[in-house]
Amino acid sequence: MLGFSIIICTYNPNREIFIRLLNAISNFSDCDLPLEIFIVDNNSTDDLASEKIVLEFLQKHEMATMISEPNPGLTEARITGIKSAKYDWVIFFDDDNEPQANYLIEASKIINEYKGVGAWGPGNVIVEYENNFYEKKFSHVKELFQQRSENFVRTSNKNWWQDCYPAGTGLVVRKDIGVVYSKYVTAGMYSLTDRKGKSLCSGGDLQLVLTAIKMGFSAGVHPALKVTHVIGKERLSTDYLKNLSFGTAAANVPGHLQVWNDLDPHNFAPPSNQYIFKQAYHHLKVKLHQDGIIKTEISFCALLGAWSALYKLNPIVKPSFFYKLFCKFLRVS
Repeated sequence: MLGFSIIICTYNPNREIFIRLLNAISNFSDCDLPLEIFIVDNNSTDDLASEKIVLEFLQKHEMATMISEPNPGLTEARITGIKSAKYDWVIFFDDDNEPQANYLIEASKIINEYKGVGAWGPGNVIVEYENNFYEKKFSHVKELFQQRSENFVRTSNKNWWQDCYPAGTGLVVRKDIGVVYSKYVTAGMYSLTDRKGKSLCSGGDLQLVLTAIKMGFSAGVHPALKVTHVIGKERLSTDYLKNLSFGTAAANVPGHLQVWNDLDPHNFAPPSNQYIFKQAYHHLKVKLHQDGIIKTEISFCALLGAWSALYKLNPIVKPSFFYKLFCKFLRVS
């Protein structure tokens, strides 16, 4: 019988947002499906296990367990959860996710209908800011926090990342895919991480899904899976958003090259000074007028992140003057 291992990875959670997740997960107990829940405390500075909201949740749900992963980083926390999971499918939630009450029921229907798909994500992700004060200022950058609205099922099995591939929010993936992914990380074949310290890289999400593709599965999103992604005010600064854009883009090419190790890194050449200058001019001349300063800066930081990866793949080539200048000016690295 189909069952789910829910893995909640958390580090110093925003308490008001975290309780929304725990309340949402509590609703899952009403569905008639085998279920276990792991709260993975990824080295929080406070004793999360003694928090009232956590204690009450654990007392209420016998299938819920608190485990600790002292090594920092979302990737380490996920691997710890995967090792503990006993069911054939795992679902990853971050501590700022709020899935709809029917998430497990819909996931079970989808899994039974689409046998060849190994990784699913929500087709509908609603990004909500904790404080409405930020809604107007940052309403146009919600895609950075994985907002999407799909009306149809979308899947693919192409080697290179497709826009229908799921991100980490509410990711539903076969456990055997997670086990293989964990093996590659432990062996050093995958070296990218998800959020760790000040790094906002999202390489783990990418490589977990691409591992599913490498194993012969498809991956996609389904409109019946719905999650609210609640963004705390601590993440709503222009500098944070620029570095998030930079880190996400920086993981793209290296993430693919590590999964598909037959690709030649020399085919990915760093940009010239002239090309960087042209892109900067385009952003100032066209995008600034169309999108405004915040979205334009975020867009250009994504380019800087992609270029940073190309320089690392080609260490003989020194970063260009304009690249270093713009990174310093926009405060990204």
